[in-house]
Amino acid sequence: MRRSQTLFLLTFISGSLLSIVIHLITQSTELSTFFMHPTPTKFVEIFIHNLKIYLVFYLPFWRYIHFTYSFFIIFFSIGLAFSHLGLFVTLKQLVHLPLELYALCIPVGFKYREFNFIKLIHTNILGIFLLLFASLIEFYI
Repeated sequence: MRRSQTLFLLTFISGSLLSIVIHLITQSTELSTFFMHPTPTKFVEIFIHNLKIYLVFYLPFWRYIHFTYSFFIIFFSIGLAFSHLGLFVTLKQLVHLPLELYALCIPVGFKYREFNFIKLIHTNILGIFLLLFASLIEFYI
């Protein structure tokens, strides 16, 4: 669990810095076509999408590559959203992000060498609950 917490902090800090840099670079760029994507109609769609990613993050070796790529794209998009939508509108839409990020750090921080089935079940219940709660917040706020 400590690896997940450390990964969460490192990702959150580096992602925040990346978002600020992207915002500064794209401040005067027209981005209206970038934000024209369909929105989910139910929170269950968001939850199922995040659950698939959660399960992919358990794959050895691939999880580090996919985690880095995924959160690079997410924080890059946040920087663009700051430029296009403004700071407060973007922050309002990102209330769920710390919960989702921490939940997705759980499988990436999982140690196969110290496999404990009971601990695996407990952390997965925590991770899935956090994903469910984050998708509820993301959809309804």
